[in-house]
Amino acid sequence: MYISENRIKNLAVYGFLTIFCAVFTIIYYRFSHGIYSPYLTWMWCVPLIAGAAGLLMNVLRKNRPVHAVALCLYNSGAAALVVYMALCGILKIAGATSPYVIVIGISGAAMIVAGSVMKALMIKK
Repeated sequence: MYISENRIKNLAVYGFLTIFCAVFTIIYYRFSHGIYSPYLTWMWCVPLIAGAAGLLMNVLRKNRPVHAVALCLYNSGAAALVVYMALCGILKIAGATSPYVIVIGISGAAMIVAGSVMKALMIKK
């Protein structure tokens, strides 16, 4: 199944997520007793970069429809990376660790790469 991406909708969604992550970080730091984490500090960059890269790929593909699986993989990978950064930051501030958090980060990066490759290669003509 091929779908066409709506640039305005994607821009609005990723823009909202960027603002949400920034506000989440500010509120979390307000109650973190002066302890900061670079993961939370830069968490807002993930949706910003993912949205800009997705928009750039859309422009380079000349707005041709893309396979739905590619779009789902790309968006899920971006979401997984945001969750990874949030969990790493929260766990660092709490002074805890988890061996499972890295799995989320690696999975998110793999999904973004797979979605990007599929977006580039699986173009409906």
